[in-house]
Amino acid sequence: MKRVCLPEGYLLTISGKKYTIVTALGEGASSVCYRARKSDDDYSYVIKEFFPLDIAIRNSQMQIVTLDDSTQEAFKKAQERWQNAIQKQKRDST
Repeated sequence: MKRVCLPEGYLLTISGKKYTIVTALGEGASSVCYRARKSDDDYSYVIKEFFPLDIAIRNSQMQIVTLDDSTQEAFKKAQERWQNAIQKQKRDST
């Protein structure tokens, strides 16, 4: 099954901070990495989103949900161990 990444320009809120997705950088077995921007500074950010392809999909509201009832417990356990990572990158030189 192909993973659906967040689209360019998507507004993502994490811990009350708003980030705009610039592009998807890559995918792993349980995550997607994006380059993003915040409107209140000129840094770029790398955001690592929890998205285990074998037990979850993205719905039409862009939320990550389990494939079906049988994968809910595995998803919950994996999510408890996971923390979305945000890494600030150096300022753009423009």
